[in-house]
Amino acid sequence: MLKCLVRADMLYREKLSADELDEMADLWIDAIGAELTDQELENGFRYWTKTSRFFPRPADIIQAAEEARKEIARAKLPTNPAIA
Repeated sequence: MLKCLVRADMLYREKLSADELDEMADLWIDAIGAELTDQELENGFRYWTKTSRFFPRPADIIQAAEEARKEIARAKLPTNPAIA
């Protein structure tokens, strides 16, 4: 969680202190809980950084993780060469 927040802080230039990032990580863990796996969390942050210009909130990452799941599922669908 902290790693994702540090990267978002760097990307969106929020300039949060280490203490603020630690506290934010705790708040995010409380907000997201076990709703997302570590991989889903990373995918959500990755999707968010591709689609938004603002520092995310926990609800944003939960929604972005769902969109990332859909994107990954679409990428894994077999294609019929005769149709493509």
